[in-house]
Amino acid sequence: QMPFFTVDGRSMDHTYADGDLLVGDQKADIKQGDILIIYSDVLSERIVKRCIGLPGDEIKILDNQVYVNGKKLKEDYIAEPMNTEDMTITLSDDEYFVMGDNRDVSIDSRSTTVGCIAKDQIVGKVVFRIWPLSDFGPVR
Repeated sequence: QMPFFTVDGRSMDHTYADGDLLVGDQKADIKQGDILIIYSDVLSERIVKRCIGLPGDEIKILDNQVYVNGKKLKEDYIAEPMNTEDMTITLSDDEYFVMGDNRDVSIDSRSTTVGCIAKDQIVGKVVFRIWPLSDFGPVR
């Protein structure tokens, strides 16, 4: 089954825009950097975010930079530099850390509202964009 998702809001600017129609793959292996369709129990809706950390990873945000297992992430996909609180978290065997690409408007794993994502909350990995037609095609 290939779940569809319509982007709602600006949390993934400039990667995806409000109204983009995406297709996910439920069986795909998840790697750091993948864009995921997630079901948030707290928000009672599906959201789309980028996977920053995998089970067992240590995520550190220090001076608005993201480090995974001590290595600074090269994040050429973010909309603009973020302004966020410092934090450190080690993910359990079933947790993923996700963030929107437009960090200052994204509600994601940095907030207690969304928090870390359990494997069973992942609806699929985004593999294809259907709309807008000008961007139709597989996601790289």
